[in-house]
Amino acid sequence: MCLEDGQREKIYHAVKAHRAVEFETFTDSIMKISKRYLIRAREDWILEHVRNDLLRADPCEDPRTERKRVTALHMQEKMEKYLKELAKIS
Repeated sequence: MCLEDGQREKIYHAVKAHRAVEFETFTDSIMKISKRYLIRAREDWILEHVRNDLLRADPCEDPRTERKRVTALHMQEKMEKYLKELAKIS
C-alpha cells in the first residue's frame, strides 16, 4: 500500500463517517419537525374543541346520569351517617 492508497482510504473513511453523521442529523431534524408539527396540530385541535362556545355555554347531563349521581350522593350521605353512629358505639 503506497501513500496515495493510504490517503484514499483515510479520505474514504472520513467521507463515509461524515455522510453517516449528516444523514442521522438530517433524519433527526425531520423527526423533530414532524413531531413538533403533529403535537402542535393535536394541541390546537384540543384547544379548539375545549374553547368551543357551544360546549361551554350549555353543559348538561342526561337524565339517567343525573339520577345515578343523585342516588350515589344519597347513598354516600347514608353511609357517612351510619359510620358516625358506629363510631359513637365503639
